[in-house]
Amino acid sequence: MMEGVNRTRPKIRDSRLPITKELLLLIVKILPFICSSSYEVKLFQAAFSLAYHGLLRIGELAVSNGKSAHIISISDVSWSSFGVLNIRVPSSKTDQLGKPAKIWITGSSLVKNAFIESRQRPGGTNLCLDRLNAEIWWQGKSGMVTSQLRRQIRIMKKYEDPPKFLVVHVGANDLGNIKTKDLREKLIQAMTFISKDLPDTKIVWSQMLPRLKWRYSNDSKAMEKCRYRVNNAVANFILESGGYYIRYPDISRTENMYKSDGVHLSVIGNNIFLNSIQGGLEFFMLKTNGHVFPSTDI
Repeated sequence: MMEGVNRTRPKIRDSRLPITKELLLLIVKILPFICSSSYEVKLFQAAFSLAYHGLLRIGELAVSNGKSAHIISISDVSWSSFGVLNIRVPSSKTDQLGKPAKIWITGSSLVKNAFIESRQRPGGTNLCLDRLNAEIWWQGKSGMVTSQLRRQIRIMKKYEDPPKFLVVHVGANDLGNIKTKDLREKLIQAMTFISKDLPDTKIVWSQMLPRLKWRYSNDSKAMEKCRYRVNNAVANFILESGGYYIRYPDISRTENMYKSDGVHLSVIGNNIFLNSIQGGLEFFMLKTNGHVFPSTDI
């Protein structure tokens, strides 16, 4: 709730200005009067000069809050044979436009429960992807069905700029209530709407999971066939449109994967679900030619 309230408040833009050449020269000149030794003078002169010429933040050069893995180390600096200084930046808070890469994850209660579980994990709700300059916004809604997806995206657009990736996990709550052919068409229509509404966003189809129990049918075998057909149809459409597909081959129809209701994931199932989403997003961000995770045939 508090997260939702915070997002309704006006965004505070970063008003800090970059270091200009004139300011850099002034800092370099005044350091000898501030520092306690000539070593400190040279150290800070080098740091500010590197930050200015490399378009870096000082926080990317110095250890802060124990996050030493995010700073530039001596192994990241090298000279080329042409006398060019090469610096590898292992982590950056923002991209070249000054904004983190946004990722939206929306869908049914599985998304909601995954968000709650992610808060207990070491990587937090960003699934350790902040090291890749990514920020995740989770929006799961209990009982969400396909017909609610468009409205959900419109609401999210009111509070955030369009994301780089949109992970969609929806459709399973419609199985058995809507004919397979009709559900397939509704989902593809929804994906088409989203791709037009968010033209610069890459859609990630999150595979509908199996269940031990289905709301609208007791014939689990028939429901699995419907799930398989709808999943493949939507995934193929997304992939042909340049999107991505996350599969969950390790989540099977076994009791240890689900809670007693046979629908929602257990702690084990949730962690596998989160691991797959984290792995998929990292794979898509780093591999420009990889569109399916795990990378195998649908």
